Amino acid sequence: TVLRPTDSSRTLDRKAGLTPAESLVSGMVAGTVSVLCTYPLDLARAQLAVLRKRKRPAAETTAAAAETTAAAAASRPDGRLGTGKSPSAASPDRGIVSVLRSGFRRHGLAGIYRGITPTVLGILPYSGMAFAINEQAKRQISHVTGRDPTTAERLQCGALSG
Repeated sequence: TVLRPTDSSRTLDRKAGLTPAESLVSGMVAGTVSVLCTYPLDLARAQLAVLRKRKRPAAETTAAAAETTAAAAASRPDGRLGTGKSPSAASPDRGIVSVLRSGFRRHGLAGIYRGITPTVLGILPYSGMAFAINEQAKRQISHVTGRDPTTAERLQCGALSG
């Protein structure tokens, strides 16, 4: 006769947790979703850092700033200082929302996800392995001890998985 697992034995197996392959795939999916949600903000942050770096040279001193201010006032017929922005920075100070909006207007959805491929390729193995190691360590503790892992054991599994 052929032995077939009953519904109750399948339930017990499922209660033990995910298989290693399921853990790996679950971690990879979770990591990809995380990147998809946060990538536009990370891209905008990087663009703002570059914009601000171009705006303010690192070698500018207080004396040079005072000279620039005096020259700007002298170059205007009325002697006023104006907006305080250089001619190359005629647009208002850009914030994260402005950077995201302009990227979307210029290139659509692709504009706010430009360059995501290397990030996703990097997160796939990292998140997949971290999740799989964490889940399998907790599963092993349950298998060896016959109980659910304690909070301290769960913390140790998380530390082990990175």
